[in-house]
Amino acid sequence: MKQLIKAVSLLLSLTFLPHAQVWADATTDAQAQVQQTTEKMLSSLKTNKDALKSNPSAVYPLVDEIVLPIFDFERMSRLVLGKNWQGMNESQQKRFVEEFRSLLVRTYSAALIEAAASSIDVNYLPVRAENDAKRLTIRTKVNYGGKAPVSLDYDMFLNNDNQWKVYNVSAEGVSLVTNYRSEFETDINTIGVDKLIEKIASRNQTSNKPNS
Repeated sequence: MKQLIKAVSLLLSLTFLPHAQVWADATTDAQAQVQQTTEKMLSSLKTNKDALKSNPSAVYPLVDEIVLPIFDFERMSRLVLGKNWQGMNESQQKRFVEEFRSLLVRTYSAALIEAAASSIDVNYLPVRAENDAKRLTIRTKVNYGGKAPVSLDYDMFLNNDNQWKVYNVSAEGVSLVTNYRSEFETDINTIGVDKLIEKIASRNQTSNKPNS
């Protein structure tokens, strides 16, 4: 899990580095969105560098504001919970999405700061997508800090508002959605949905504490 956290954090930081040619022709709007996000995120990390060293939790609002708008957390939640999603009422679904979103932010933000400040070399593999594609996967090979290249991919779809959104990320073939699905399904079978949500909320509260 720690390796996945590190790799996904790299992916999040690399997503917003200025590599304009990674998108297929059909996704020029997404390309422009990435470039705009790049400038905002890197500028914010640089501006708040000292503050982030003394107070790492200060990265949360930056990630909330700049990075997360391109993610579809309801879709991710549906995929993570699988058949269990349909068995939940609307209130439970809403609570789960909120807590799962917070869990991802708090789990990956600290490593995101480290990744963004490190030496990174990225090789983007060709995008296989038709001009009218509604889904695509961006595949990359990442050299990070002199270590062996890591395969980092993210899956995107074009929503009803004609916006590209991330709904899954994978590191070395390990899917974030699949990883959490296995963990959460075990919890649902043993303690139930409400207790799972409470468990995630408790983890979020713990991560909010200084030096947690």
